[in-house]
Amino acid sequence: MATDNITIRAITRNKYIRKSVSRDGFNLPKNETGKMKLIHDDFDEKKLLIIHNNRELLKKGAKFSLSVDEYTSSRNRRYFGINLHDNINRKTLQTGLVRILGFCSVFDMIEIVKNHVKDFGLSFDHDIVGLTLDGASVNKKFIRHVKSIGQLCLNHGIHLGGCDTLYPKKT
Repeated sequence: MATDNITIRAITRNKYIRKSVSRDGFNLPKNETGKMKLIHDDFDEKKLLIIHNNRELLKKGAKFSLSVDEYTSSRNRRYFGINLHDNINRKTLQTGLVRILGFCSVFDMIEIVKNHVKDFGLSFDHDIVGLTLDGASVNKKFIRHVKSIGQLCLNHGIHLGGCDTLYPKKT
């Protein structure tokens, strides 16, 4: 998981990083495409492990919940961050960001989340019992259109209210 906001290009071009990695006995590809392939291969490997673990948990009668949050990057690209929570191990799995292309209605959002959950070996309608989303109006509508129990996270609203108070918009 990327935590330092270092781009693949920076890793590829930074001599110190390359030297440190090779000193530790690892061999990094020399180009960005090769590094991206390493990252995608690692993700695919971890995804298969998650799918296997989900199947084992389903055999034990596990149910899952999701937390979904919309994220807009500094390049103005929109994503859904979808986390999976199980009731047996009480683990949270970050299943990745799903890119939102163009306009996204509540029905598009439902379809995106259903497909993403399906990619991890779960049925949205049968295995997901709860959802946590922020208080945006599209999320309220989302909760009304699905079978799962929905919970709105009010921290987002408190944060936005505080920002509106501290940083009033110029008119």
